[in-house]
Amino acid sequence: MWSPGSLNCEKRIGHPQTTESALHNKAKVARGFLSCRNGAQVLQPEKGGPKGFRFRVVFKRDSRETPVYGSGTARTFLSGERGRGKDDIGGGGAPLRKTGEETPPRWRKFFMTIGWRRLSRMNISQIREMQDRLLSAYLREELIPFSAYYRKKLATAGIDPEEIHGVRDLPRLPFTTKKDIIDANADDPTCLVLKPEKETIKKNWPLSRSTPLFLRGLIAGKEAVRRRLEKEYFPIFMTATTGRSARPTPFLYTRTDLKRLATAGRRLADVLGCTTYDRGLNLFPYAPHLAFWQVAFAGFEAGLFMLSTGGGKTIGTLGNIRAMERIRPSLLLGVPSYVYHCLRTAHEMGIDLSNLRRIVLGAEKTTDSLRRKLSQHAAACGATDVHVMGTYGFTEAKIAWAECPGGEGYHLFPDMGVVEIIDPETGEIRAEGESGEIVFTPIGARGTVVLRYRTGDFVEGGIVTEPCPGCGRTVPRLGSRITRLTNRKDLNLTKVKGTLVDLNNLVEVLSARPEVEEWQIEIRKRNDDPDDVDELIVYVAPAAGDEIDREELKRRIFDGAEVRPNEIVIEDVASVIKRIGLETEMKENRILDRREEAGE
Repeated sequence: MWSPGSLNCEKRIGHPQTTESALHNKAKVARGFLSCRNGAQVLQPEKGGPKGFRFRVVFKRDSRETPVYGSGTARTFLSGERGRGKDDIGGGGAPLRKTGEETPPRWRKFFMTIGWRRLSRMNISQIREMQDRLLSAYLREELIPFSAYYRKKLATAGIDPEEIHGVRDLPRLPFTTKKDIIDANADDPTCLVLKPEKETIKKNWPLSRSTPLFLRGLIAGKEAVRRRLEKEYFPIFMTATTGRSARPTPFLYTRTDLKRLATAGRRLADVLGCTTYDRGLNLFPYAPHLAFWQVAFAGFEAGLFMLSTGGGKTIGTLGNIRAMERIRPSLLLGVPSYVYHCLRTAHEMGIDLSNLRRIVLGAEKTTDSLRRKLSQHAAACGATDVHVMGTYGFTEAKIAWAECPGGEGYHLFPDMGVVEIIDPETGEIRAEGESGEIVFTPIGARGTVVLRYRTGDFVEGGIVTEPCPGCGRTVPRLGSRITRLTNRKDLNLTKVKGTLVDLNNLVEVLSARPEVEEWQIEIRKRNDDPDDVDELIVYVAPAAGDEIDREELKRRIFDGAEVRPNEIVIEDVASVIKRIGLETEMKENRILDRREEAGE
């Protein structure tokens, strides 16, 4: 086995044997990597014959992307030749071999980077093979060795991590639930953070990764090794869950995670059809929440002009309207209800938004009726050809996905995570296209990591793998109609006045009524007595120029949700906006269940 050498190749090398001899000499020094003009790195060469050696490379030119597999020889690699053939799958570079030269079987499958545009057009069999290899390596070398929490959890379940060879083996691993995370964080907020140690590195890393690290220690000292590991594993950033149903739970990011967040942001911008000529206005609330930071990093990484105002809580709605008027954005991004509020206000003020072509929503469920209203207000402001698209993400994933303008469903990043669809009752894997609960396992994440996390989100139509009809991308797509299972259990599926009511249906009824501009639902006990009957109160604000017929609205609500409100309270728009906290809260309060507060 040769040690990694350090050799700068400023010019193309015409005599590979000379270079191989130089590599032998440099192996005595063994500092860093072999860098070539084409931006590649040799991490661990092995002697393989008179004309070549086995190697693992990563292209620095596009190192922000994830590694995939290719093939090549030492001779062609060191000479700088680049192959053009059936194995040329790399985005930043192709498998390195002389044109027309047959690649020896023993040199197959070295790591290279691949660009998102090439990845998003690969056929599904290539994607699955790549995902299996990346997942297996990640579990074997990172997640399980460096997470004491999961080592203990798997040992308790009697599971051998070596038996997990790909996505098909994931069902053998236990789920992680929200309760598991809360309980674990109560004892130690860093218990889910990956923490590498010397012995676990030696035991679980392949020589191509461990040898350079330990040689660095021999040459530069332990402090150099510590700095190297801190750069990859030390948390420097945090987001948190919103804490609507429980105490906010922190999720920590390392430098590697921030690079993943930026990479996901660049891909998200590409899926949305953004270019460097776009100007964006980020209306997500400024907070340690994924939505705001994913959009911010998308702007940084994709080279977009992005003004992040922090939403209504930071500069107020009028401040955001002035920003719209000043920068004339082509992209408007934010929470659906607040974006709608801003567009409605801009319409009332006569603001010209003719440059607007994309409205991107996230952090909340978006109904079809709300999308139509957004398009109508945008058209009234001069934006006659606007696309309304959604994004989907959650704190535990530490990335988000987007819909493309002409397609259906969220385009997933198969090299950054595995999305499974399960039966929410039995936990069994659902077939392609079948509805079920979303389960997520990251690939390549550091910091806080969760394995097979049950999101509590229910998706209609599950995952499909046929090419997107809108853009032609071949990566798997997650259905667009996603609802909260936890809300169904905790609130949205509840007994009101003795009747089991799905409040999702009630939301649909109120959102679809053209005469209702804003609304809020309140469930409480009559006379504030915990032993008295339930009451359902609906607060509504009429749209400009419209009147609300209380009896007609009660009938519509009963037809849609099979429950009749005790009272319809009509208020002005400003009063209802204040009730739901549109400009003061991180998330709007559309449905309030105050029954447990009775008698306090």
